Amino acid sequence: MAGTRAAAENIAERELMARSNGRMAQNQAWACNSATPAPLAVLLEEAPPQAGPMRFPDKEGDEFEYQGALQGGVPHGHGVATFPDGMRYEGSFVNGAFHGHGVYTWPSGARYEGEFQHWEMHGQGTYRFASGKTYVGDLRNSKLEGYGKYYDTSGNLVYDGRWSNNRQVD
Repeated sequence: MAGTRAAAENIAERELMARSNGRMAQNQAWACNSATPAPLAVLLEEAPPQAGPMRFPDKEGDEFEYQGALQGGVPHGHGVATFPDGMRYEGSFVNGAFHGHGVYTWPSGARYEGEFQHWEMHGQGTYRFASGKTYVGDLRNSKLEGYGKYYDTSGNLVYDGRWSNNRQVD
């Protein structure tokens, strides 16, 4: 029988309600009905294995302390990486690298929140500079690249347009 996870959960819940006495045990519904000897399958969410704190190398070989989900002995899933110089990343990891949505902060006060791809800021994001100025838009390989908006420290729009290699194009 093929189907989506949501469909399987709906079937399991429907079956559970049909066979259950409606009681809860440790916030989990359970079935207890001697009139229906057929087995009841219930989907359970398993939390991924957690690590912490452990040390791993970044793409340049510098070590960071990691706390979070693991797969195959490397960071995979949600986690937090803290570097000796005070930089910090919290977000999604894939096969040991920053990948997906995350937040990276620097000791200077600079902060980036957005998409990462293989360690790099890549995709849509918001970069707040240590000065308090903000860029909202596209990044490629950790550079302002594509369309973006640049705001001053008061939140006033300064530039709205194309960027290439961290520079305004227009």
